Amino acid sequence: MEDVLRSLAYWKLPAAAPEVLAEIPLKGSAAIKFTLGSLSAFRGSTVEDVIKASIDSSLERSNYNNTTEVISLLQSLSVDTAPLAGHMAELEKTMKRRHKIVHRADENENPGRGRFQVEPISPATVDAWASNTETFVQAVLVQV
Repeated sequence: MEDVLRSLAYWKLPAAAPEVLAEIPLKGSAAIKFTLGSLSAFRGSTVEDVIKASIDSSLERSNYNNTTEVISLLQSLSVDTAPLAGHMAELEKTMKRRHKIVHRADENENPGRGRFQVEPISPATVDAWASNTETFVQAVLVQV
């Protein structure tokens, strides 16, 4: 899902509205606001080149940790998020579990005798989350 969202952002953000672009820092800077001195590194480049390079730089560090961030990105790409609402609860659960796997090695919060060290998950849950993610992505792609 993140790859699809990032790919859409690479494609659509260069043509985004000024208020969307205003939230993306200039390449090589963490600050949203910049000076002419900051632009001097881009001498000889077109405005389009600078916008694209800044978007690319920003997206290289991007990730989506929750559905609020996903919705925000999609709205910045002019995707109607209302039809996607039915996917959000399961998507949030999926994203929380992914976060736990990546940052806490999926450690069981209730360890003890007879319990696994890793948080258990059923194949049915994994299948449901995968299916929800696939239909979510399809619903997004239909709009673009």
